Amino acid sequence: MEKNSSVIIIGAGLSGLSVAAFLSRMGVRVKLLERLDKCGGFVHTFKRGKYLFEASTHQMAGCGMPVYGRKMFEKLGIDNLPLVKSSSLCEVVAFNRTTGAIEDRYLLPTGYAAIHDVLRGYFPENTNEVKKALNMFYRCGRKACMLKAIGRDPQKVSLDALFALMLNKGKGIVREIGKLRYRPVVRFANTRFIDAINFVGNERLRWLLGVYSCYLATDPEHLNAFVMNMLNYLYMEDAPYLVKGGSSVLIHELEKRISGNGGKIYTNCTVKQILVSAGTATGVVTGDGKIFTADTVISAINTNDTFGTMIPSDQLPDEYVRKVTGVVPTSSVYQIYLGLKRDPREFGFNASTTFFDSTRDISERYSMQMKATTPQGRADTSFIFSNYTEPGDIPSAEKTVRVCIAEGMMMGDWGTLSPEAYEKKKKLTTDTILSKVEKITGMPVRELADVVVSGTPRTMRHYSGIPSGAFAGAAYTSDQILSKRTQPETPVKNLYLAGPFTSFGGVMGSIDAGITTGNLVLKHL
Repeated sequence: MEKNSSVIIIGAGLSGLSVAAFLSRMGVRVKLLERLDKCGGFVHTFKRGKYLFEASTHQMAGCGMPVYGRKMFEKLGIDNLPLVKSSSLCEVVAFNRTTGAIEDRYLLPTGYAAIHDVLRGYFPENTNEVKKALNMFYRCGRKACMLKAIGRDPQKVSLDALFALMLNKGKGIVREIGKLRYRPVVRFANTRFIDAINFVGNERLRWLLGVYSCYLATDPEHLNAFVMNMLNYLYMEDAPYLVKGGSSVLIHELEKRISGNGGKIYTNCTVKQILVSAGTATGVVTGDGKIFTADTVISAINTNDTFGTMIPSDQLPDEYVRKVTGVVPTSSVYQIYLGLKRDPREFGFNASTTFFDSTRDISERYSMQMKATTPQGRADTSFIFSNYTEPGDIPSAEKTVRVCIAEGMMMGDWGTLSPEAYEKKKKLTTDTILSKVEKITGMPVRELADVVVSGTPRTMRHYSGIPSGAFAGAAYTSDQILSKRTQPETPVKNLYLAGPFTSFGGVMGSIDAGITTGNLVLKHL
């Protein structure tokens, strides 16, 4: 690799920042172009009055695991990120959709052994099912982390890497050997999660095991078991984390690494076109007509914009364009941020994250939320209550209580409403959701709120750039995971992709995608 090689990265979301930080640390000259006035996409922290809110990052999984989060931060040169470990995994609450009365409450601890013991205590008649389910998460998740680690460090020679090569490139008996090594991954790669846990006869236990499915924003009728198993493993093996001071601290750390290694970041810089000559990417043209040239271009934005508008159609195979622009995205989300005068723990809600469900069926939960076409229709749907009162999660000068209430939602007509209609619908939706929260929790949140800020799917679209406002990139169905997901390498030479359309979404998944793409680029520089 020549140290004077240059790379242009489109999009300064978490994947774009991560690939830029990684490559600049390796001596590559990078230019990072971002259409908004700041980096981070919808991963950032914002302030209203004296309250500091987390825009989208409510929990981070696997940060403390040596094979996962710690290794990723190490590769980015970040060794001092102030992480706060949650004291519990989550609380899961069922409420009666007619009366709003709470019917079931389960507080889950962190750590496999503790979760195993607590679930056995809750469900003494289902101890074998508890053991089998947690073992499934552990075995599949551990092997998945091995595969992800190989993608982040492909030059490292190990038995895991050898067997992964057999699995991905081998034929006949060679591939069968690779399949044996990664049997849990192979087994669940084409399995729905709801089928993978159908051996669990207890409805309540099945509900708890699938509660994190809402974080993947994918219809559980099609949600892949491999992805869900890995997510459960990351949360249960370690614990949920927050960044002290908010995710903007992480964003600033990445910006510092990029600038400190000679990279340049351009905000308010929209890319209009990717320049392609003789099948090779050579640079980009910005909205104001500036031309940036480079040896390599990385697009860390959604694939529809990359291949639908930025590259002339005659530069790409028709089949490829149809495939990448036809990727099914995840659903969007509606979020309400509250700055409260009192701590939710005074009302009995002690977990950093509480899931409230009006049904114990994860498929029905998703269907109810996505089919609610009016604000009033959301009165019986589920929501997530993220309580930012964990000790040390915000600076001492900002010891205020902040809460985020989130509900899954489709874009619907949010993107086409007039300003007046948009504000009217947003107010009605916020009032409907807060009324439901008050009815169920017994907390007079509107009375206690100093600040109320709402974010709609249109808000998500603004920050993510994804037309549907998708919360987690491409949906996690069996035909959109692993090798079937949009790959970082493209038919255009020296053009690569990064982001939640190529890998898993969320904070850690986006960082992983950036490092993985960075390693691919290094191989060809």
